Amino acid sequence: MAAIRHLNGKRIRKYHKSRAAAVAQRQEYEVERLNGESDGQTVWTTLTHDQNRDAIAAVNILKKTKFNKSLTFAVNYLIDHYREAENAAQVEAVVDAYIDTRSMD
Repeated sequence: MAAIRHLNGKRIRKYHKSRAAAVAQRQEYEVERLNGESDGQTVWTTLTHDQNRDAIAAVNILKKTKFNKSLTFAVNYLIDHYREAENAAQVEAVVDAYIDTRSMD
């Protein structure tokens, strides 16, 4: 069987002993072609679909803001500098407390 590939406008035919080998080679060529055509790439990852989507969004945010650092740098910076608020409160509770305080004055 033959696996056909187009490279720089030329058609290349490569023969294999079995159909399975030809199909596998053709699939490799297809992945290579798809990777070359777009900014996206086909990669195997341990990330879930949602984690992958978040990573892509984060990289796009970094690009959009022209922040010249990597996603890893941004995550490490967040871990080093971000702190949860110690006294988190709902806006309504804060407003009510303020009104109560002002009414006593």
